[in-house]
Amino acid sequence: MKAEPASAPEPESEPAAARSPLARLRRWLPLLAGLALLWLLLGRLGELRDLAATLTGARPAWLLLAIGLQLAFQLSLAGAYQAALQAAGARGSLRAVLEGLLAGIFAGIVAPSGGASGSAVLADRLRREGQPPGRTLPGILLGRTLYFGSFWLILAVGLAFLFARHDLQPYEALGALALSAVVFAHAGLLALGLRSPEALRRGLAGLERGLAGLAARLPWLGTAPAGWSERTAEDLAGAAEALRGDRRGLAGAGLVALVAHGFDLASLWAVFQAFGQPVSLGVLTAGFAMGVLFWIVTITPQGVGVVEGTMLLVFSSLGVPTASAAAVALTYRGLSFWLPLLAGYLALHRGFRSPRAPAAPPRSGPRAAASTALATAGDGAGARPGPGRAWRSRPRPSAPGGSARRSACAPWRAWSARSARSTCSRP
Repeated sequence: MKAEPASAPEPESEPAAARSPLARLRRWLPLLAGLALLWLLLGRLGELRDLAATLTGARPAWLLLAIGLQLAFQLSLAGAYQAALQAAGARGSLRAVLEGLLAGIFAGIVAPSGGASGSAVLADRLRREGQPPGRTLPGILLGRTLYFGSFWLILAVGLAFLFARHDLQPYEALGALALSAVVFAHAGLLALGLRSPEALRRGLAGLERGLAGLAARLPWLGTAPAGWSERTAEDLAGAAEALRGDRRGLAGAGLVALVAHGFDLASLWAVFQAFGQPVSLGVLTAGFAMGVLFWIVTITPQGVGVVEGTMLLVFSSLGVPTASAAAVALTYRGLSFWLPLLAGYLALHRGFRSPRAPAAPPRSGPRAAASTALATAGDGAGARPGPGRAWRSRPRPSAPGGSARRSACAPWRAWSARSARSTCSRP
């Protein structure tokens, strides 16, 4: 039997909410993000100087083409995530998905978390459009699966080329195995939700117990409500069922993700042309595949310090002159790292000022936080309301000043589930 949601305590006064440390932190987040960007710029001034010196030797027309292809890559990637959300039964405008992805890139660099912060930012951006995390997190999981899976096809071509040239290194093979494990982990969760919901429920129940043990040591993390694992398993199974009923949409999302990687590959080719360096398709694909591979699997944020070195080694070993290989690797890395980073800061700053759209009551509190942690870092997905179910709390009598309290609490509700339950009353 499903557990009834517990009644929330009486709301506290509005001044108490305003005095909350998390509420004050929320007001300081734009400034903190700006300081983080300034810290990144100052900490990498040497790299920026090298990039500027390298760009002086590039042909402007080809360089502009490379920049345009990078923009096309980001737009196509957002389109792939949007299609994945629709295939999983959720919705989201292309603009919201693009802003969420870019803001997630910035968040993932300044607060490395193995992809968790990026997915959380995207889910929050979609929540501002009225989509609760329970509906979007399975779609985000699917988007990540399609992104990794479509890249794996390009990686297989690059590995085959390196193997044929007797230039495949052990660390490259190990990186490919690590990516394969990530892809199978993502896809396995969706398949498990479709074929064996009971096994998925048991696994999530173990995760729920682990989170409870962690919360006992770190009380500020909060705890998941009773029955969270069962509800999450049901919602993930519902998302998997929606995918089985929309195979055309699923195939379309995968195709868009593959096209996005094609734009990224074409951007690297344009960088080669910008420096007047001819390159074969096999060499181009191998260097691109290895660079993006270690961008994904390395433990450094966005592959900082690893991607450039890997691409330089691969291109040099395949016959590209070292000077040209270094210029290409540095320029491509500069375009694919700094452009999304700056755009992500603008998107994140805009998100701080964007009001939340009216929506059906989302899954908030520890349930949403736990779903976010599950959907990110390749370890699971959040919950989507199953057929005939909706997330809503018991109706409560309105208290004087309740509307004002809700307005004051809304900006930071996603940041503190526990404080939100004690200070904000739902409609």
